[in-house]
Amino acid sequence: ECTSTPKPSTAAPTAPADPSPLRVFIGTWNMNGRHGNDQDLSCWLRLPRGPPPDVVALGCQEFVALSINSMLLPSVKQRIAFERLALSMLAHLHGVQYTPVRSAGYDAPAQLVGLLLCLFVRTPLALDVEDVHSEIVKTGFHGLTGNKGAITLRLSLRGASLCFVNVHLPAGRSAEAKEQRNAAMREVMRVLTLNFRVASESGRPIPPPMSHTACFVFGDLNYRLSLSNLEVRWRVASPQWRQLLFFDQLTQQLGGEPGSAFDGFSEEEVHFRPTYKFDVGTNIYDSSEKRRPPAWTDRVLFTGGRHVHSELYEACANAIASDHKPVKALFELRHTLPHSVPAHGILHPFKDRGRDS
Repeated sequence: ECTSTPKPSTAAPTAPADPSPLRVFIGTWNMNGRHGNDQDLSCWLRLPRGPPPDVVALGCQEFVALSINSMLLPSVKQRIAFERLALSMLAHLHGVQYTPVRSAGYDAPAQLVGLLLCLFVRTPLALDVEDVHSEIVKTGFHGLTGNKGAITLRLSLRGASLCFVNVHLPAGRSAEAKEQRNAAMREVMRVLTLNFRVASESGRPIPPPMSHTACFVFGDLNYRLSLSNLEVRWRVASPQWRQLLFFDQLTQQLGGEPGSAFDGFSEEEVHFRPTYKFDVGTNIYDSSEKRRPPAWTDRVLFTGGRHVHSELYEACANAIASDHKPVKALFELRHTLPHSVPAHGILHPFKDRGRDS
């Protein structure tokens, strides 16, 4: 039998296969001081199909009832209890375990009075999480209190940099209120960009929010419909209710309205009815004396261009604990790593060195 020694190959080594897409779940819910029951949470955190998400970001607004006491004494116990409940529900719904992600110095999810941001990754990915950094931006009463503002958590995972911004913007239907929302959002992004740069100069290289592989802004953005209450209510009950989106202030800004506070952000098409304002415990729009007009106040926006693919965007009509409906979105992040650099630690060489707060 003839044998021969194979010659060494001169061909370039085969590039490693791209990593599987990161599945990122975003949930936002203005809880109106009520945390809902298991049925509400299950409706919010469930996915209709597909594998479990790799990353889960849950943003709550009005997590506690707004009061002097809640502003002065935010409850760590409430935060930890909700985090544990969410972890248990995620494991039950998706059949996998998740691990909380926190910046250094935090022993509970980050909170700004009514704002709460919980971030989880699938437990097998937890050791690959790097560069966790948290920021809080107050915009209420000119930045003096935390009744409005933003909480941000950013991290690096599998060579992708992800930034999550949970926002609660000023309420109101007037043109002045709209501009207050725009100004508050600009201030949030300005402060985050500045603080990320300061952290970078101290030896922690953090890109600005808009320079991340993907940046997700979600929460009660509070944008309203530029129509009369009567017309909004008539249209929302008709089969052509989606025509209301032409009058939605946020849709107009995302479409290139001059002075937009959301340049660079996108939103998946909205195929759910307005998420605000309902009589608590029902699916009936506000029937109180004030009869506030319905609006799409609760939204999920994203950057990332071709790297980010929207898989799901819907509201949970069956969740009735609050006067808002929770909203959820699912994205696939198809980020290609440079082949010459190992995936682990590609962006930053340190782990979880957030600033103490």
